[in-house]
Amino acid sequence: MTDEPLVYLCDVILPVPLPGSFTYRIPVDMVSSVIPGVRIVVPFGKQKIYTALVRRLHHKVPLDYEVKYVLSVLDAIPCISEEHFRFWEWMAGYYLCTPGEVMQAALPSALKLASESKLMLHPLYDGRLDEFTDKEQQVIEALHNTPVLTLSEASRSVGVTRVIPLIRRLIEQEVVVMEEELQEKYHPKKEVYVTLSGDFHSEDALKQLFDKIEKRAPKQVDVLTSFLTLAAWFGQNRTEVRRRDVLQMSKQAQSAFDSLVKKKVLNVYEKDISRFRDFPAQAHPDSIILSAAQQNAFDEITSSLPDRPVLLHGLTSSGKTEIYIKLIDRVIKEGGQVLYLLPEIALTTQIVDRLRFFFGSGTGVYHSR
Repeated sequence: MTDEPLVYLCDVILPVPLPGSFTYRIPVDMVSSVIPGVRIVVPFGKQKIYTALVRRLHHKVPLDYEVKYVLSVLDAIPCISEEHFRFWEWMAGYYLCTPGEVMQAALPSALKLASESKLMLHPLYDGRLDEFTDKEQQVIEALHNTPVLTLSEASRSVGVTRVIPLIRRLIEQEVVVMEEELQEKYHPKKEVYVTLSGDFHSEDALKQLFDKIEKRAPKQVDVLTSFLTLAAWFGQNRTEVRRRDVLQMSKQAQSAFDSLVKKKVLNVYEKDISRFRDFPAQAHPDSIILSAAQQNAFDEITSSLPDRPVLLHGLTSSGKTEIYIKLIDRVIKEGGQVLYLLPEIALTTQIVDRLRFFFGSGTGVYHSR
């Protein structure tokens, strides 16, 4: 009696409101890449594809359904630790929800990417067709005509509802590769800037322009004058000017501005604006003078950490934040970082302003809004 070949399986968490985990088979070429905590792409249902998190590995084949294959691996290293998983499971039990719902809510925004799986011919594919079925040949020909196809498009091209097993064989034969296109939900903040057209950079051309529009379009004159003032156009150091600043200074409607753009007097362009502004510190934590009670609390906390957790109890406005700031400063001086958790998002602005007063741009903010 010969031993059966070892089957590599993984249980995964899917971002769906269904209880339990789901088991998938790991292709031989992915065995070393599929480890707990990494994200993988798996088929679910007839045509849907999801990004799942690997929970555990095993060799126990389910007997009540046919196990599907993992399609691809997205991470080289785990993005979720065992400690996180245990916490998620506790939350699912406490809040009477599924692990998938916890995953959907808990996964950081940077990892919650919108995905669309697409197919393309493998770069090493040599063009052979004779060893493939008619349906597989149809997929190959469709990809010759259209270099990139989604799974649904491939399904329609061959008239097969359950197209994933067919695609899986083509992937195994290195005829087709599946590309996971990940589009971030983040959209950069844009700002519209204004500049003067090159035709009017000379003083003579600019004077002729003013003579031309001064009587017929006084509102446009106000807009143009505001731009030249804000840009310090006639000075040594010209500056970039935002459209909204021009409109605010000129106190004119958008239509007057648009007319100058249409006449190609002004040009507009967009720039990506960082959401992380520079916040210089206004004071140093050393400037905080603690009261006797605050100093006593500070000393007790520092003598207890890091061996024991500390609970600091105090009424509202009793001076706890000053102690926190002193403690944060101490950790930073030692080369560490501090995670400051707030129980309510409404408190964020107030606390962040106080922290930035002392720590400036070193204060990072992360929340759901």
